[in-house]
Amino acid sequence: MEDREEHLIGRTQEDEELESRSLAPACQHDIAITEALDGGFHHDPAIIKTLDGEFKKLDLEGNNENQKEVPEEKTISMEEKGRKFQYPLRFDEFDGSFYLWCRTCGYGSDCRFNHPPRNKDPVRSPLHFSESVKEKIKEEYPEMAGQPKCKIIKTMVKEKENQKVLKGQSNMCQGGDMISKLPDSLLHHILSFLTTKCAACTCILSKRWRYVWTNTPNLDFLHWRSPTAKDLHLETESFMGFVDGILIFRNTPIKKFGLKCDELCDESRMNAWISTVLMRKVEELNLNIKGDKPFLIPLSLFTCISLIELTLQTYSFLYLPRTISFPSLKILRLFHIIFRDESLTEQLFHNSPVLEELILSDCTWLNMKTVCISAPSLKCLCIDGPNTANADGLRNCEVKIHAPSLVSLTYKASVAKEYVLSNFSSLVDAEIAFVIEKNCWKTGQEEIGRSATKLFGGLSDVKSLIVSGETLEALSYANDLLIDLPTFNNLIHLGVTSQFQCSADKALFNLLEMAPNLESLVFDKVFPPCQSIDNVGGVLNTMTGCVFLHLKSVHFKEFSGSAREMDLATLFLKNAIDLQKMTIRSSVFLFENLNMKVEVMKHILRFSRSSKSCEIEVS
Repeated sequence: MEDREEHLIGRTQEDEELESRSLAPACQHDIAITEALDGGFHHDPAIIKTLDGEFKKLDLEGNNENQKEVPEEKTISMEEKGRKFQYPLRFDEFDGSFYLWCRTCGYGSDCRFNHPPRNKDPVRSPLHFSESVKEKIKEEYPEMAGQPKCKIIKTMVKEKENQKVLKGQSNMCQGGDMISKLPDSLLHHILSFLTTKCAACTCILSKRWRYVWTNTPNLDFLHWRSPTAKDLHLETESFMGFVDGILIFRNTPIKKFGLKCDELCDESRMNAWISTVLMRKVEELNLNIKGDKPFLIPLSLFTCISLIELTLQTYSFLYLPRTISFPSLKILRLFHIIFRDESLTEQLFHNSPVLEELILSDCTWLNMKTVCISAPSLKCLCIDGPNTANADGLRNCEVKIHAPSLVSLTYKASVAKEYVLSNFSSLVDAEIAFVIEKNCWKTGQEEIGRSATKLFGGLSDVKSLIVSGETLEALSYANDLLIDLPTFNNLIHLGVTSQFQCSADKALFNLLEMAPNLESLVFDKVFPPCQSIDNVGGVLNTMTGCVFLHLKSVHFKEFSGSAREMDLATLFLKNAIDLQKMTIRSSVFLFENLNMKVEVMKHILRFSRSSKSCEIEVS
């Protein structure tokens, strides 16, 4: 390149004119131009040399009547109209050579090898710049010495844009697209919060976004069904083809995969999809499959070593294989599953050594005598059955729970026949909401009371306890509740989520008496009136000493002003010596009767209080 520059400086004006009239290809005269022009058009010297050699054989100055030449102006006008008629070779009158016409390079109008004639502005050498410009370029861009004008301009523009970004000038104000400049890994993370159907729509934004969505680590096909679709079969076929296309051409690992299918989906294709994502080392799998017949899950699912989170919702029997192993599974959620094999069900929980969260919602235990949940590392357990009594089959089952690391327990189901519980020494919060059968025989009530008390026997270390009104009613069926209940020394918060009959008041006070360190008490619903107004006072007379030594807060979220509620409020104000605040929120009935609300407020404010610092807030 240095020799080339010395040769250019030593030339005379006559040498340049002779060289400009030569018939050799222009690209061979300036090596810098040939080397600088990169990809997207044909500028190879060998190709142009061959083409020039072929055209030299023609007598360009002869009168060839068969050769019809189309004027350049006509060619340009045809191109401007969008027609495809173009001459691939263009004649350069300046040096007598031919060159290939290609698309514009994007540098401007200074690259004659890939511009139409109307934009042609040949660059012979870097000497095309003025002396002042050359000196400035030499100082600021020494590495660009000997390069063509187009490449120098492109470099200068890029550096200017980079300086704007470094200075914090936002290109968004100038119509720039900053999001598209983010790395693929960050774009994949952004798209992972969308369903796959929505993520695929980003392909129309630009060429940059065309294939970005295909490599997102999360595939979500849970919400593809359109509520306004007229032809469900056609929509289903289109959806299955869409999933096939994505999984067939994808070789990258999959982190999350969610699939929702109904009876219109092909079972064999669904099995193929599940098997494919398992081979892609999926970590989180969510399957929601509802059909006319039981769905057979691929056996490879139950031995997947990469699975960390599994959610199944099948509305049918769960066919379990003889071999079950989830070495990495930490979260297991099962919805609308029908269990019918005691041994395999026990293996499902036992062979998950690192399981930390287990949710069993609306599951049915069909003809099973024992339900065993053994998971040493389990921290959160939720058993949420149907709202109908005995619909889950637990009434005839013995429930065994071995979870020494359990922190949170939620049980909203029928009262089991028997409970066998390990020591829950780490238990922090528990919510018990029994679903009991109304108007059952007295013998049945005694069995329910005994079993309910057995479950509460394993909750002695709990710190926060939430019970339903039906749970208190189930406890009230026990003959010796105060004797059978454990002492809840760690219990500081107790909440009652629903209404309960007056017959369950005794169970409530027994529970309060066995919680000597209780600090907070919350009632979510109104108390239905009792037939006997002295019901609360009669129960209170059976209690010895003050049972509210540490009670600091009482909250009635729906207060209707009934005699039963007024008696309860009076009881807590008189016997809670450290009570700091009582909050009373009016029910809808009391809120609509303003006069009655005023009378209730006046009556409450006249209550005597054991704690001089107690505040009563009524609204």
